[in-house]
Amino acid sequence: MDIYGLIGHPVKHSLSPAMHNAAFQENGLNAQYKLFDVSPDKLKDFFTAPGYSITDIEGNSFFVSDIKGFNVTVPYKEAVIQFIELDKEKEYLKKVKAVNTVLNKDGKFKAVNTDIFGFSRDLFEHFDFNMCDAVVLGAGGAARAVTYALAMKARSIAIFDIDISKSFGIKDMIKNIFPNFNVSVAESVEQLNIYDKTLLVNTTPVGMKEGDVSVVDKKMLHKKLFIYDIVYNRKTRLLIDAEEKGLKVVNGLGMLLYQGVLAWEEWIGRPAPVEVMRKALYKEIYNV
Repeated sequence: MDIYGLIGHPVKHSLSPAMHNAAFQENGLNAQYKLFDVSPDKLKDFFTAPGYSITDIEGNSFFVSDIKGFNVTVPYKEAVIQFIELDKEKEYLKKVKAVNTVLNKDGKFKAVNTDIFGFSRDLFEHFDFNMCDAVVLGAGGAARAVTYALAMKARSIAIFDIDISKSFGIKDMIKNIFPNFNVSVAESVEQLNIYDKTLLVNTTPVGMKEGDVSVVDKKMLHKKLFIYDIVYNRKTRLLIDAEEKGLKVVNGLGMLLYQGVLAWEEWIGRPAPVEVMRKALYKEIYNV
């Protein structure tokens, strides 16, 4: 049996096994997708220690070298880049410096970023972001993918993160790739001037837990603003507040689907059964 999976910390909330295992079954493949909770002190060993063994959340052990491919989630999308080889045809990753999908090719790990095009595909199904003025909350690995995707079509991006050095890191990344693009860093949410923007994307994990407050004061939300929150496991306070004010909103379930579709195709080398994967996700989260 071929093994695929997800590494992160934590991972037990992930819906990825549902869509990937449904796709394997649909295609008659003898394969399974597992969840691997890798603690920060074990991340380097995962990639570099010969014969390293990893245990999934169900207690089953596997040699890392036998895992055919895996996704990367919080908090490792940036950290893993130091341990893996970047495909020459994907030079943009050296500038984005974040990956979410890894392939095991003949014992060597190679990386791609399907978050970029997964986000772009899903957002465009709901909102035409061509020449929009965007706000991005958060400056982690997911934000790197999101800002790269936005910079290809938007007019401007304003970034805020509680760690301002990370925000400047993304600004530098965008300027390195798109020298003339209008990207700025705010020292506070108030400095983002949200009332002038038409798109707000939350890339932070705020909202994943019950009781989390909104990342934006409800008073700042206006009806010309489209809200995209990459959190997908629950309706966040941000989305609830936005809907109460009549705004159009989307959660991250579509991004999860499309990045998963692209990852599956990278691993398997054939078109993914998109609707089968979508149905599996909807069954998990909406029980339909």
